[in-house]
Amino acid sequence: TTPESPDLNDFFDKSRKEKIDAACMEISSHSIDLHRIDYLEFDYFVFTNLSQDHLDYHKNMAEYFNVKKKLFLKEYRKLYGGKKAIINIDDSYGKEIFQSTDLKKISYSLRPDRESIWAGNIKSSISGIEMNINTPDGKVLGISSPLCGYFNIYNILAAVSVCLDMGIDDKSIQEGIKSLYGVRGRFERLDSDKKFTVIVDYAHTPDGLEKVLTTIKQILKPGGKIITVFGCGGDRDRKKRKIMGSISGKYADFTILTSDNPRTEEPDSIIRMIEEGLTGSDCKEYMKEADRKKAIFMALERADTDDVIIIAGKGHEDYQEFKDHRIPFNDRDVAKEWLFKKNERKNKNQ
Repeated sequence: TTPESPDLNDFFDKSRKEKIDAACMEISSHSIDLHRIDYLEFDYFVFTNLSQDHLDYHKNMAEYFNVKKKLFLKEYRKLYGGKKAIINIDDSYGKEIFQSTDLKKISYSLRPDRESIWAGNIKSSISGIEMNINTPDGKVLGISSPLCGYFNIYNILAAVSVCLDMGIDDKSIQEGIKSLYGVRGRFERLDSDKKFTVIVDYAHTPDGLEKVLTTIKQILKPGGKIITVFGCGGDRDRKKRKIMGSISGKYADFTILTSDNPRTEEPDSIIRMIEEGLTGSDCKEYMKEADRKKAIFMALERADTDDVIIIAGKGHEDYQEFKDHRIPFNDRDVAKEWLFKKNERKNKNQ
């Protein structure tokens, strides 16, 4: 949750006194709508993409977009500041912002564009990304990253666009990108001596789940299968549940439907809503297990050589929330527990 504007100003003031001269902040639609970022005077606004989320708060996607768009409009300049906009023009909402903003603007894309910063010669695998970033003035910057997936290519493009405009030297940019191993719970690969891959990701929206699964599809080894474990949060947008079921049915070879944070709803009821989308898709095979720990263990037991397991929805979270209580729970720790026990049994038998 974003703190209130006076608290943020105080935090940034203290940071400056500690000689920290730059800060990057994710701005949620809630923080804009609830005036939590008023008068912070940002220098750059970066627009990556917009997809279905927070519709339990906003009435529809149009309202959601209009709130986000405020950052880029002239009538709100005194409220938010802003000197430049960095915009993904491959996103339809990004195109609209690019056309309507009063700010000086820089666009980025995966398509060759003389007026944009764009990525070419892309090589993406489970081990990482290699690509060239091209600028309007003809510069070509070779980039190597341990991250993977096209969504991370877009994220790198956004970050590099800001850095280049700030005058940061090429070597610092290259070394910075190469040393970044990602955020915990965001397409996080777990260390294991198994011949299959386990990934934990926060994907809790239709767009997030689809991006993760299409990324895995692109880097999956021949003969490998995709196993998905996920649920949907209770007391949140119900419309997305069926959609997410359909997406998993389309891309995964095997899906295990389970609980997320059920809150005041019955886990089985949420699972049935997801199942509607699953059964109406090209779903190959699936099963239901409301106990999330058991569901993760089932996926791990089922995995074979070159398979990829994606445990989606909770990512970095270290709890699971039910109607009247909360329990400690972390997908990463649960998967590691199974992997550790498996290795222990293997060593005893040797």
